[in-house]
Formats: sequence, C-alpha cells, structure tokens
Amino acid sequence: MIPSTLTHLEDGTYRAAGEYRFKQSSFLIKPVQLAGGTVRVKDELQTQFEILLK
Repeated sequence: MIPSTLTHLEDGTYRAAGEYRFKQSSFLIKPVQLAGGTVRVKDELQTQFEILLK
C-alpha cells in the first residue's frame, strides 16, 4: 500500500497525493554506476505524485 491523501475540492474534483520510498534492489534493479563506480545513484529512491480526477 502506498500512503496517500484524497481531498474533495470545491469544484467537484478529487485530488490524490502522496510519496513513497523504495529500494531499486527490491525490484531486482541494479543502481546505476558510472566512471568505474565513482558516480553512483543511491539504492533508495523517493517518488512523489499528484493525481486530479474530474
């Protein structure tokens, strides 16, 4: 389950928003490494979203 909030706006629109952190390695994705490993992307990523429904 991804934590989120659902808000009913005055114009009748619904807004869903939230954020989620996950590790790439949990999905068998190897974090990116460049230049012989001197540049690396962290394993944990944070995603944010906002969805408007009319």
